[in-house]
Order: sequence, then structure tokens, then C-alpha cells
Amino acid sequence: MQGNFSNTALEHYQEVAKEKLVDSLYGSSYDFTRCVRPNGTAYGTAGTCRSGIEAALEVEPAPEITKKPRSKPSSKALLKSLPAELRTRAEKLVAAYEELAELKGQNLPWAENWRIDEANKKVGNELKGAFEMADTMRLRPKMEAIEWLGFASSRSQTELRETINRNSYDMRTLREYSPEKKDELKELERKTLTLIDNVKDPAAKAQLLYETSKASGKLRVSKAGSLTDTLRKGNVFLREYDEGLRSTVSILRKANALEEQLRVLSKKLEADREPGWIKKKLRVSGAIMKVARHRGNAEARLQAKMQGIREQLLKTSLSEEKVQLLVSRVALMPPKGSITLDQETVAQTRKHLEEFTRMFNGRGMLEVLEKKEDRKQLSQLVIDPAQRAFAMVNTGFVTSNGGKQTLFHEIGHIVEGQRDWLLNYSNRWRDSRAFSVQKAYDHPETQKLVGDGKTTKVPYTLETLSTTRKTVPVVKLNEMLPLKGMDYKPEEIAVLDTFLSPYLGKRYKDNFTEIVSSTLEHFAEPHLMAHLYKKHPDLFTLGVGLATD
Repeated sequence: MQGNFSNTALEHYQEVAKEKLVDSLYGSSYDFTRCVRPNGTAYGTAGTCRSGIEAALEVEPAPEITKKPRSKPSSKALLKSLPAELRTRAEKLVAAYEELAELKGQNLPWAENWRIDEANKKVGNELKGAFEMADTMRLRPKMEAIEWLGFASSRSQTELRETINRNSYDMRTLREYSPEKKDELKELERKTLTLIDNVKDPAAKAQLLYETSKASGKLRVSKAGSLTDTLRKGNVFLREYDEGLRSTVSILRKANALEEQLRVLSKKLEADREPGWIKKKLRVSGAIMKVARHRGNAEARLQAKMQGIREQLLKTSLSEEKVQLLVSRVALMPPKGSITLDQETVAQTRKHLEEFTRMFNGRGMLEVLEKKEDRKQLSQLVIDPAQRAFAMVNTGFVTSNGGKQTLFHEIGHIVEGQRDWLLNYSNRWRDSRAFSVQKAYDHPETQKLVGDGKTTKVPYTLETLSTTRKTVPVVKLNEMLPLKGMDYKPEEIAVLDTFLSPYLGKRYKDNFTEIVSSTLEHFAEPHLMAHLYKKHPDLFTLGVGLATD
């Protein structure tokens, strides 16, 4: 609500305000004593003086509050206060206004007077607008200064990126058309890398670093390769280890089968309790222990062989400079709601990325030319221990919980998505092993997932697979018996088989799979490699082929 005070009301207000001011500032309502010490110094107290004598408090007279008359600025003063670009226009408007006022004083017809009034309003509004604009112009420097803090920064960052992109183009031109100018190319690359250090956005910085490295010729777009070549490389590499691996795995399988038979026999002896059953059971128990020792020795030999294979796979043809370059262009991002990552997490994640890059020779970290288009490489990595990890293959965006096995798994999705032949192989491998309905509910291993179909039966839907044209049961992951209650969405479904993990049977609408990702995650540690080789030696060979240059 708006209103106006009269002069009388203002005078009454000033009298009351003066009294209140004097009472509050200069009144004697406070219990305060001023004491003077023998040496002449003074102090104040709320009680009596303990040192020195009491002195009178000198009270300054209250200031007189007088009403200052407000002088109205003259028209000339107002015109002078205007900026130069508005002053001329305002002076013309004032002159027109005064001319119209003189005309209105003459004896003119009513219609002419009405026209003059309208013209007066128009001139007056324009003059008012000129003064309002002047006020805005006086504030503009301050407003622009405030806006500049944010705008100038973003504008300078944009200009910086444009300069970097121009330099990348020049480097590409020098490399392709003037290969003899190596020193000039090297100097331009050095200047560009210095500019990239000033880019604030980590994702943009990583991408610019990657593009600059490609332009300078340090990194090239990777070739997609082929299934035949990859499997051939895997088999050639494993040839020197093959005999020892197969014999060790054979011992393990026989030991497991024999131990199972002995345990069944031990239960039968205890159930029948025929004469001499205790001695027989003791002999059976001794045999079980002997088989367990043989199995343990075989496991240790297999672990040692996997450690040797892994050390060989980590020997890459990539230079240390290229490994560091590929890792540095991945933007490490904090989880939602956080600002930064702790240095220990960053260092550990970079170490895992370097290991993956060396083992798989830059696969997943380099773009791939497939069907005349560049398939995206890993570009952004969000580390969030509280969130379920996932990969967005088309954008190169990955989240991880910080573990090495999970990181290898998610980058495996990038590797698969970059190569159509890997996608096709993975879909065929999974679908060719999918069980029928009867086999799914009869097989001892899948009964652990879906029940025996009699006392326990997990519901399923039938689907016809596009790769094999077989009609097989498809089950929701969150309804499988060992996975019930876990963090799986209702739309996550899988076919059934004696997979190393039921997660390998997962089906996606966009043709992606969990085959390559689950294969590569097992190369994170030697004991995981042993598990994969025992269960799926063909996938192990594929992984070795991908890790072989």
C-alpha cells in the first residue's frame, strides 16, 4: 500500500524520534559508574569503584535534528545530469513542450487544444523515458561488471576451445601435406597442450586432449578387426600354455567328480550301517582328503599359469606416453551431489585404467572406425560406490563403483559396442546355448535358478531367438532363486544355460550383451581368469585374442 505524509505528521514524528533518541543514547537509565585511578586513567563499572574515585559522567548534548528543506532541481540541472547522447534529444523535447504550452494559452478551437494536450502527453512521456534511460545508463557499468564475471569466463573458455580446434586442424594439415615440417608440428602441439591446461571443464579438456593427439598423429583411430583374426591370435598365444592348462583342468574335473562319488558313498555307508561300515567310511574319508589335496595342488598350478599369462598380456606395444595419454583423456567425475573426488580414489582408478589399456592395447580407449563411422571410446567415468554401475555405449559414458573388476566389465561394453562382429558373435554364442523349457527345469545346475518345475517353479515367457530361430524360456533376473530381491529391474531378462553366471544370459532390446563385458572382467585378477578358463575356454581364448596385439 502506498501513501503520503503531510508536513505536520513529519514534524510530530521528528519530535517523538528526538525524545526516543535522547532517552536511548543519552539518558541515565543505565547503572554505570565512571572511576578514575590515581594515575589518571579511567574505567567504567556497573557497581562501585574498587580502585580510584568516582567521577561524574560527561554527557554530550543531544544533536539537534532539524528538517532540511528539499530543493527541487532545476530543468537545466536535470538536463546537464543526462549523458551526452541523451542530452540533445531531451533539450529538443523540452523546447517542444514549452512551445506547446505557449500555444495552449492562446484562444484556439477546442479540437486544436485537444491536439496540443495529446502532443504534450507524448512529449512528456518521451522526456520521462529519456530520464529513465539515463538512470539505466548510470547503472549499466555496474550491471555489466557483475555480468562480466560469469560471461567473460564462459566466453574466454569458448574462444580458448576454438583456438585449440584451429591448432588441431593446422596440425592435421601439416602432418598430411607437409610431413617434412616436423619441428613446426612439434612446436604447435606444445602450444596447444599448454592451452588445453587452461580448459576448466574436465570432460571438454579430456576430449580436446584426445582430438589434439589424433591430429598430431600420436593416436590413430583403431581398426575394428575381425572374429577370425582375434580367435587366431588367442590360439597362437595360448599354444605354449595349452598343454599344461588342459591337463590341469582335466585333473580338476576328475578330482571334483571323484570327490562327489566318494561323498555319495560315505552317505550310503552311514545310511546302511552294514558290518564294518565304520572302517570303510574312514577309508573313504581318507580318500576324500587325498583327492582334495590333489585338487588344491592343481588349483595352485593353474593360478601360477594364469599369473604368467596375465604378465605376458600386460606387455603391450603401446608406448608409456600413449598409455598415459589415453588414460588422461578420460574425465573422472564425482557422483551426483559431490564436488570432487578424493585423491586416493583418483589415483587408484587411473592405475586400473592404465592396466586395462596395457592389457587390451587401447581397446575401448580409442575410437573405432566401423561402417564408415567412428564408434565412441570411453570418455567420461563417474565413480559412485553407492550406485549400480552401467555403460552408455553410444556416448562413451560409464559409471563404476571404484573396483577394478567392475571397471573392466563396464569398459568391456564399450569394446563390444565398437565392433559389430563382436556383437554378432556374442549374441550367437549366448543364444546357441539357451536351454529349452524341459531342459531348463530338469538340469541340476539350472534347477538352482528356476526350481525343478514341480515343487518350485519360477515363471517364464517364451521367445523366439533371431539368431537360432529356437523358442526358449526367458526369465526375469529378479525372480531367479539366487538373485531374488537383488537390484534388478523387471525388464531385465535372461535365457537359461549352465553359464558361469546367470547374468551372461541377459538379453537387451538394442542387441547388446553381457558376454564380452563378463569375459574381460575376469582378466582383472588371475583367479578370475582361472574360473573363466575352467567354465568357458572359448570365451577365455576370445579375451586373450582381444588382449593380443
